[in-house]
Amino acid sequence: MVRKMKKILFSLLFCICGALVSAQTAAKLSDIIYTERATYGQTCYIAAAAAGFTGDDASYEEAFSAMKERGFIRSKTATPDTPITMKHIASIFSLTWDVQESVMSVLTRQPRYQFRQLKAYGVIPAIFGPESAASGRDMLGVASKCASLFGGGDAL
Repeated sequence: MVRKMKKILFSLLFCICGALVSAQTAAKLSDIIYTERATYGQTCYIAAAAAGFTGDDASYEEAFSAMKERGFIRSKTATPDTPITMKHIASIFSLTWDVQESVMSVLTRQPRYQFRQLKAYGVIPAIFGPESAASGRDMLGVASKCASLFGGGDAL
């Protein structure tokens, strides 16, 4: 029963993400969905394509550079291949979809507060903490919810 529900939920998530990001290449999406640890490059690819900073044919490196140039990535040590935590996914997506920031987020510019804001909106599931590793599927789920709540359903 639980296994069947997992299959149904995965299929539903896959269909929703597929519908929202239909303009993006299937090869990159498959790569992201089956990744155990999402990277900065993959996260930036989704965010940059949604924001129109790059095309859907851009590489992870090009998307990462586009996001870094615009100030969406504050880490000095991050590279496109660096695994990303939930708080940094929240930071990038909060800026991409112009999510209303909390007072602490504005004052400190710490990704932890953007994480807390998205968690309060129900975008990030309760099982995740700020330092939690995210799979590609988890990252796409957050992107999908951000697009539907903050950017209209067709933002991805």
